[in-house]
Amino acid sequence: MSPLTRLSISRPILMLMLIFILVLFGVQSYTGLNIENMPETDIPIVTVLVTYPGATPQDVTDNVLRPMEDAVSAISGIKRMNATGQENFGSLVIEF
Repeated sequence: MSPLTRLSISRPILMLMLIFILVLFGVQSYTGLNIENMPETDIPIVTVLVTYPGATPQDVTDNVLRPMEDAVSAISGIKRMNATGQENFGSLVIEF
């Protein structure tokens, strides 16, 4: 038998007290955590996804993404903007 097993069998009250103390420390640690349901984050990237069923990549770029780029370019603080047209789909990534 290992020394810990022998001690647990010979002194059960001591073991229960140690377990109780560990549980109390765990509860205290858990209640001390700072957890927010909706934490404020500062992510400087916005992604706009657009679907355009039946359109070619060129149609998506000309008819959707370019007008979006023109409208969004008036916003101040934009560092970079990247538009990608694909079959039936387009994306505009804006970095502030």
